Amino acid sequence: MKDFIKTEIESLDIKIENARAAVTKMEQSQIDERDKKTYEVLRAKISDWVTKRDRLLDLVISQVKSNGKL
Repeated sequence: MKDFIKTEIESLDIKIENARAAVTKMEQSQIDERDKKTYEVLRAKISDWVTKRDRLLDLVISQVKSNGKL
């Protein structure tokens, strides 16, 4: 379970980093209607991924606290 959570958090970190880079690049250029939709989808996905990552981190922290290893 620990390895799964660790791998999932790392995967989400990579997705978030890549999406943020794409969003930044889009913000620096002219956005047409098609790109605007992609931009909005990426922003929503970033929000979802950050929320999921935060929940996983909270789970890890609560497990560590309950085991007395913090």
